[in-house]
Amino acid sequence: MRKHKEKKLVIGISNLDEMGQRFISAWKRAEKGLPVDPTPHLYFENIMSMWKNLTPRRMELVHYLRNHKSMSIRQLAKSLNRDYKDVHSDVQSLLPIDLVQKDGDGLISVPWDSIVINLAETAVA
Repeated sequence: MRKHKEKKLVIGISNLDEMGQRFISAWKRAEKGLPVDPTPHLYFENIMSMWKNLTPRRMELVHYLRNHKSMSIRQLAKSLNRDYKDVHSDVQSLLPIDLVQKDGDGLISVPWDSIVINLAETAVA
């Protein structure tokens, strides 16, 4: 039996210079045949941008979907006891940053087994 590899997403804050340096470092490691961390990252330019995109209601939605099967926006709104229009808006905000995904039938799910928000290396100015 094949073991399932955990799909993990790391969320953090980084400016373009830091992201460029990480990219260059990974590129150089790959060229040398050294291992490169395959973990996907979602970076925001500052803490305000992060919290604007990852509101408590949106994260509640992600958490709920993470622990339940794929469902329609209508089912999700009913399960969360929220207005359909608000849930639809939140889903539309989360789709482009890959925190949720929509399948061919229009069902919404979370593609990640775990999501880690890493603020350890973040300087708040």
